[in-house]
Amino acid sequence: MHQFELPCAPHSERLERKWAKKRGIDTDDWLRREEPISLARRLIIRAPKQTRNIASAALEAEIKRARQEILNLPNNWDEAGASTIDRNTWEKAERFLRNTASDVFQQRGSQMPVPQILPSPDGSIDILWKNERFKLLINIFPQEKAEADFYGKTSTGLEIKGKFFPEVHHKGILSWLVDNG
Repeated sequence: MHQFELPCAPHSERLERKWAKKRGIDTDDWLRREEPISLARRLIIRAPKQTRNIASAALEAEIKRARQEILNLPNNWDEAGASTIDRNTWEKAERFLRNTASDVFQQRGSQMPVPQILPSPDGSIDILWKNERFKLLINIFPQEKAEADFYGKTSTGLEIKGKFFPEVHHKGILSWLVDNG
């Protein structure tokens, strides 16, 4: 059972459902949950693990667009010998994005910024978040290489970089998104 805390919720179940519906939260997912508890103008929702997929419509649209584009690239798509992107690599990147969106929602109570999802000539997938305050690039490698690379930089010059396993929630990357996104 996962617990989501949403700010500024009203104090009755009827108003809570109305509040949730207005914000695009499907109250049908609440059928198997315990009743919500409102405390200090916050709604705490207890939901089954399968409701973890909390992605914004904009993120879903970007995932759909990128999936169609990236999985249909021919061999040598950049005319410099680029490899095609394997479906398993795509699925690994998509899982990472959905899990990260869910984690950001749980930590911050809002949607994750929508990244650019780009093919890389070596058969990997680049996920890039960029705004005036920061940039964060994550490179998801093909299945045979389990680790992914990341590099981030803020407008003040603070940098992070390293490797991580995309299947494991990485608190440093999540904090970077939450603090800077």
